[in-house]
Amino acid sequence: MQQGIVTGVGSLPYLESSRALELIWKTVPQAPHWAQLPMSGAEEGFSNQYLQALIELGLVTGEEAPYFDINHPRWLDRVTEFYEIYIAAAEGDEKALARFAFPRAAAKGFYAFIEDLKQHGTREARFLKGQLSGPLTVGFQLTSPDKRASYYDPQLKDILLKNLALHALWQVKTLKSFGLPVIMVVDDPGLYAYGMSTHVTLNREEIISDLNSVFAGIKEEGALVGTHVCAATDWTLLFDSNVEIINFDAYEFFESMKVYSSQLASFLARGGILSWGLVPTSQKVLTESPESLLQRFKQYLAVLEGRGIAPSLILKQSMFTPSCGTGTLSVELAERIYKTLAEVGPLIESL
Repeated sequence: MQQGIVTGVGSLPYLESSRALELIWKTVPQAPHWAQLPMSGAEEGFSNQYLQALIELGLVTGEEAPYFDINHPRWLDRVTEFYEIYIAAAEGDEKALARFAFPRAAAKGFYAFIEDLKQHGTREARFLKGQLSGPLTVGFQLTSPDKRASYYDPQLKDILLKNLALHALWQVKTLKSFGLPVIMVVDDPGLYAYGMSTHVTLNREEIISDLNSVFAGIKEEGALVGTHVCAATDWTLLFDSNVEIINFDAYEFFESMKVYSSQLASFLARGGILSWGLVPTSQKVLTESPESLLQRFKQYLAVLEGRGIAPSLILKQSMFTPSCGTGTLSVELAERIYKTLAEVGPLIESL
């Protein structure tokens, strides 16, 4: 991993994909990502983008609050059809795998990114980055008809996990076609819930197994698999998984990562990459400069060095992002965040 490389988390507040592409290629050209555009409509929502196969099969319904339609008289037939398509896709049937693709109306930023790459090539890019929502986050939002989170229903969760895994595989294959290494990040802010009194039934081993089931196809296809969590969590859930890149909100939650410094050292020792959400995705960015963020990062390095992790190792195995997506912010603030990120990268590269 090149020292100081920067990329985005995913979402941007534009209505037009062309403006998103312009900002991405201007500010994060070495690791460009496709843009989620949630301001352009509900179809581009954090979870809805990844449910197309389930919606087409009639397993999921409801635009504003999607749910598994388990009371439909043809539910079992539809479940059977889903597993038949899943098996075919998992065995290499490209037509079946395409069933798990984004619909164009729900991923304008993705298809604009693909067309841009076809037309203009990869320029100075070293990686192409994709993203999808993770199993806890989608499993909490996608419910049964009685509003119970589908993550807690074994059958519904199995369908959901297989759907996400095959979407991830399709996305990796699509991005890989341009001849560059692919980073696929599973955004799962729902991981914050582990250990909370409101989610006491969440099981550690089950969470890790669920994450790994989504990671598996990504890794087998040769892409780097990452996760993004924009809050404090029990980071050992990720250190003990098969993830290779952990993207966290370093600006607000470095203290939560510091607690796990010995586990972080083991993660780095196995080749893991820490992706620092160093640029705040809030009004706080207006009080910061690239130089002040560099000083903040140096302080983080000093803290971890005091806990036995060499700064040279961290620098060699780090990348940098905004602390979270910018899709709900103003355009002006999002552009300030990306501009600041672009200016931080070379400062860190020179350390």
